[in-house]
Amino acid sequence: MIESCLNYASSLGAKSDVSEWLRLVLKKHLIKNPATLMTEVEHIIDYLVSDARPPRIRKMSFQQAKISAHKWSLAQQKKGSKLEDDVDDLEVLHDFLDGTKIVKLKTKKAFQREGFLMHHCVGGYSVSDSVDIYSYRDSKNMPHATFEVQKNSGEMVQIKGKGNGPIHPKYIYKILAFLDGIKFKIRPSDMKNLGYYHIEKDILSIAKQITGVRDGEIVVIHGEHYAVDLRR
Repeated sequence: MIESCLNYASSLGAKSDVSEWLRLVLKKHLIKNPATLMTEVEHIIDYLVSDARPPRIRKMSFQQAKISAHKWSLAQQKKGSKLEDDVDDLEVLHDFLDGTKIVKLKTKKAFQREGFLMHHCVGGYSVSDSVDIYSYRDSKNMPHATFEVQKNSGEMVQIKGKGNGPIHPKYIYKILAFLDGIKFKIRPSDMKNLGYYHIEKDILSIAKQITGVRDGEIVVIHGEHYAVDLRR
């Protein structure tokens, strides 16, 4: 997990002291708590790269960082509740005709509202020539999933729910339908946030026997097979 966390921190432009904290404090924590979720650590990293973090973090324990990240999230949500999207802030990419939609974020204010309400680092983003940010919105224009897509390759860098966590099951099927109909590439690791795990084609039949997954619980996205996580 350490390498994945370092890569995530690097992608956010984290300072060297964040990398040092991950190698020292996080590593020590993981030895005693190996079941720690990656999404939990990513949420802490989002806090550590924000302006709200203290100037010195080397002696900050994992638990202190976790508590601070939670308080930061609450403050971010309060900020986001005061922001409203205007016509110029969003571009509707797909309308599900029931009030829900997939939108593209076009302005700094749109990034801030998304990041504040979703408790993740998109609030610190600016309009970029390298990536586009998309959001799944409910009928009240509240975000429930954030997509980051590289412009040059069309690869989905990440898809996250609130606090970098999984996406609520009731939104998953619409998002899957959207993903299946577009050219964005999605990595198997990000499908986990939608409650699906990747199955290699050559072991598909064996996986069905071992896990008890039925055909109706398997989806195919861009030729790759994914089975629903039965633990959700």
